[in-house]
Amino acid sequence: MTKRISTLALCLFALAGCDPDPLALGMGEFPEDPLTGSGTVVEPDACESYCQDYRNACGADSYYASTAECETLCAYAETDDGNPSAKCRGDVLSAYTPANGEEVCRDAGPDSETCGTAFIVTCERYCDEFQDTCSHGGDGFESRSKCMTWCEDMPLTAQSAGDDSIECRLDQLAMPILAPPCVGAAPKSDLCG
Repeated sequence: MTKRISTLALCLFALAGCDPDPLALGMGEFPEDPLTGSGTVVEPDACESYCQDYRNACGADSYYASTAECETLCAYAETDDGNPSAKCRGDVLSAYTPANGEEVCRDAGPDSETCGTAFIVTCERYCDEFQDTCSHGGDGFESRSKCMTWCEDMPLTAQSAGDDSIECRLDQLAMPILAPPCVGAAPKSDLCG
C-alpha cells in the first residue's frame, strides 16, 4: 500500500526549515499498476532483437537483403499456430553453432521450414509499406483506409510474374533498384497488370 502525506504537511515541513526525505515519507514509491500489481515493464521490440541477433550470427549467410527488410517482414509474419515470427525464428537461431550455421541461418530466415514464410502478402503490409515509401502522394491513396478498401477488391497473389496483384506491387516496393518504386507499386501500375 502506498503511503500518502498531505500538501499541508509538506508546507509545514518547509516552513520549519526541514527538507523531508520523500522516500522516508513513502512518496518515492511508484504507484502500483492496477492490473499487474507492479510497475510497467517495457519489453524490447521482438523483431528488432531477432533481426539484430540474426545479423550478428548469420552475417554473410543472411537470407535477408538488409536488416530493414528483416524488420519489415518480421512485423507481418506469424507461424501457423499464431506465435509471432520473431519468437519462432529466435528459437531456431538459438541453436546456432559454426558447424550448423548455414542450416540454422536458412531455417531462421524468411523462408523457414519450421516457422513458415515471412514473405506473406496482406493488404495491411502493402498499405503500410506503400504509405511509408510513397507518402509524397500523387500516385496513391488519400488515407490508409482508402488503401485497405481498394486492396480488398484486388487479388493478393499473382498467378504469374507481372499479374495485377498485391504481390506484384509488394515486389515493386522491395526492389531497391527503382527509385522510388511508387509508380510500379501504385494502384494504376504499368508493371502490375
